[in-house]
Amino acid sequence: MKLHVVLLVVAFQLVSADERKFYAIKGRIFCNGAVIPKFVFKTVEHDTFKDDVREYYAYQSTIDLEAFDDDGFFNFDLELELIIPFKCGSCQGAIVRNIGTNYQFDSLAAAQSNVYRFGDIELSKLCRYFFSY
Repeated sequence: MKLHVVLLVVAFQLVSADERKFYAIKGRIFCNGAVIPKFVFKTVEHDTFKDDVREYYAYQSTIDLEAFDDDGFFNFDLELELIIPFKCGSCQGAIVRNIGTNYQFDSLAAAQSNVYRFGDIELSKLCRYFFSY
């Protein structure tokens, strides 16, 4: 009986282990060439029953994020998106980027060495081609 309890405890610990995936995201957003002092962006990790949504603030047009998420009990790859809602002049929308598995790592150090860099995005140009005014 004692052996069964020990095996059950060990099995539970293995299944409930925290299997984190780390990622780092960097980039800048501008509106008509101007710095955006403060804006909100989100990461969404899509799960079967309920998505993990985290909101962050960015300052001076710059997103510089190091974070982690997990997919429950197992070490699955994340279904991770970066979402940046925006308003630039009379144009509004959201930038959505998939943070693929090649940017998800088992350690923070690996994520810091392999940053997802989306570069500089000028919202007025994006609006001109993809969103209505």
